[in-house]
Amino acid sequence: APGGPPLAAALAGATLQLGTLGYTWHTYTSARECMRSPLSCLISCTSSDAWGLTVVGVALLVLMVWLASLRTLPSSGTTDPSIVDRSWSILPWLYVWFWYLASGRKPRLCIMACLSTLWGVRLTYNFWIKGGFSGGEDYRWAV
Repeated sequence: APGGPPLAAALAGATLQLGTLGYTWHTYTSARECMRSPLSCLISCTSSDAWGLTVVGVALLVLMVWLASLRTLPSSGTTDPSIVDRSWSILPWLYVWFWYLASGRKPRLCIMACLSTLWGVRLTYNFWIKGGFSGGEDYRWAV
């Protein structure tokens, strides 16, 4: 359909996908303990499983980005889905630093974190000088 799927079908598909991911992570991975008690996993992050911390941390981050995208812009009166564009240059290297800190501070991951940080800073700076953080739609898309 040109307008996309009906809302009920989209919600059902998302629920099925998230349910399958949650079941698989809970049943077949080491993330089980963090999924059972996410708050205690985040509080005691140094002793928690790195994969479990990642699952809980990314779920929390996705929820925060989704909530931020629902905020109404005063200028247009609409929501702002472009929040994802503004966080695209920042989040990947934050993930790598998270993995570095959660995995026992291995030298190889430190090098990867430093390189991805340099790349992310470059992307963020380029996005910033072109007005990407000014709000509204991404400057690369036609309005």
